[in-house]
Amino acid sequence: LLLIPEHRYIEVPLQELGRFLYSERMAMALVVLVLVVPPLSLVVNVYISPEPVVKLSKKAVARLKVASFRRQTLLGSLPGFVVFFFVVGLLHAANFQTNPMYDPVPVPVYASGSEIVLPIEGRLGKLTDKKLHKFVYYEGKKEIVFLVILRPDGTFGVALDQCEICQPAEWNKAAEGYAQRGDHIVCKYCMTPIPPSTVNNPGGCNPIPVPFQTKEDAVIIKVSDLVRVFDAAEKLQKKGTHL
Repeated sequence: LLLIPEHRYIEVPLQELGRFLYSERMAMALVVLVLVVPPLSLVVNVYISPEPVVKLSKKAVARLKVASFRRQTLLGSLPGFVVFFFVVGLLHAANFQTNPMYDPVPVPVYASGSEIVLPIEGRLGKLTDKKLHKFVYYEGKKEIVFLVILRPDGTFGVALDQCEICQPAEWNKAAEGYAQRGDHIVCKYCMTPIPPSTVNNPGGCNPIPVPFQTKEDAVIIKVSDLVRVFDAAEKLQKKGTHL
C-alpha cells in the first residue's frame, strides 16, 4: 500500500506514513545515525571506564596515577571527537549540496496608478510555479523588496523580504531576507524553515505580511499598503526590536 502512487479521488491507507518514510528527511536521519553512532559509542566507552583503584601509601603517587589515567582517557576519546565533528561537517556540506538555497534576484516593478499589478503568468515569471519570487519597488529613496509565493491551498502569500525578529548587522547584510530550500522558505539569518502555508501570517520568523488582492489572473498590491508596511518595519528596526 505504501508504494501505490497518489490518486486524485482514492485515499490510500497509510499514504502519509509512506511519504514520510520515503522522504529525503528520513534518509538523511538514517545516514546521520549510521555515521554518528560509532564515534559517539567510542567516546562513551572511553569515558565510562572506571578509574583505577590505586592502593599506595603515598597520596602524591596515587594522584599521579589517577591523573595519568584521566589524561589517557582524554587522549583516547580525541579520535572519536575528531571523527564526530568531521562527520557532522560532511553531512552539513552534503545537505547544502543536495538541497541548495534558491534566492532569486528581485525584479524591479512599477506602479500603475496607485497599484502594483503582478500578472500571475507573464514577463515577470510564472507565480504558480511554487518557487519564491522577489520584486523590488522604489518609492523615492526607499528600496522595498517583497516576495510572492504560491501556498499549498492555491492562494498566494505576499510579504516583505524582512523578518520582525532577525536583523543582521551591517557587515552581514547578505543574511537579510529569505530564500527557498526545497518546499520551505528559509530565514537566511537564523536558517529557520518556514512552510509557505504560513506566509501572510504575522509573528515568529515569518516574513512581514503585505495586504494584497487577487483579481483577473493578477496579484494586486496597493502602493500605500506596501509603503505603510515597509515604514512600520523600518521603525521597528530603529526602536531596536530586531536582533
